[in-house]
Amino acid sequence: MVQWMRRIGRFLLLALALLAPAAAQAQSIVVPIYVNADTYSPSRHTIWAARGDGPLRPYLFDTGAPYFMTVLDAAGVAPTNTLTFASGISYRYYVARERIALGTREGQRLATTGSINIGAIASINGHPTAGEPLRNGTYGNFGASFYGKESLATVLAQIPLPAGLEPGWVIDIAGRRGDVGTLSLGLTPDLLAAARTAPGAIVMPMDPSGRRLPNGNGGFIPGYNKAQVAGTEVSLSRGGSTVRKRLGTVFDTGGGHNAIIYDPSFMPTRDGTLEIRYGSQRILRFATVTPFGGKVIVSRNISGGLRVNPGGAAIFDTYKVVFAPVSGPGGTGELILVPVR
Repeated sequence: MVQWMRRIGRFLLLALALLAPAAAQAQSIVVPIYVNADTYSPSRHTIWAARGDGPLRPYLFDTGAPYFMTVLDAAGVAPTNTLTFASGISYRYYVARERIALGTREGQRLATTGSINIGAIASINGHPTAGEPLRNGTYGNFGASFYGKESLATVLAQIPLPAGLEPGWVIDIAGRRGDVGTLSLGLTPDLLAAARTAPGAIVMPMDPSGRRLPNGNGGFIPGYNKAQVAGTEVSLSRGGSTVRKRLGTVFDTGGGHNAIIYDPSFMPTRDGTLEIRYGSQRILRFATVTPFGGKVIVSRNISGGLRVNPGGAAIFDTYKVVFAPVSGPGGTGELILVPVR
């Protein structure tokens, strides 16, 4: 009788467990990315951010830059650091400490960091800033890459995430024409599984820098190089001649409309047909003029290392892009391209 009662008890516990509602999976924090249909320049994509309790303002959303840089409230302090881009634009800045909020252009705040380090821009190419918007209508550069450092890193890594979310973000702006795309902060197992198994998905390991970046939950995540993925096969063909080489690729929302190979060994085939592959999978291919009104360019400027930057439109108008810094084998990083068209 006792044994029978125990069996009944176990059966009832199992039944109750099956009937209990499943725990709700944590949801990513979704922030709008605004798309300017009138340009394929680096300022095509903007995000709205605020310093402290100040108003939300537009910033160039740039996955090819390391950290948040703003002209707001930056005057009157001597700069101590320099950040120079491949384009030749050079920021002189000092490190300030501030809370940063993300939100909508209508003024709704959606996510906020604690007090973090940011770059306050005192001058651009030698010209002092005065807190006014730049020529592109933004107030600075919202760096969203992983090649910062422990003392100064992207805002996105430092936003506190709800329990159940892994660090990382998804950028979904593919095919937008004057529309609003999304930046989803925090990755769920279901989201990662769906991205990895999507038709045509390209899953690539990220290239570690050996540094670490602070996260919003009091810990750290691994840092990765400016060219987030190493070992992509880059070929440039012209007039029956082809140069083929393994280079790192920069997946850069601020890359503009040109495709640029930073490696002089490609000079004999400059302005040719560009193809970038990872293993057996083609990432992109186009000839001489990009579909976005730009050109295929070979640059001798290798100060940032040998690499290829296919341009912002070439990648982000074609793929939904997942940056997953700890979700790969053994806690390594993955970058996943999910074709949208």
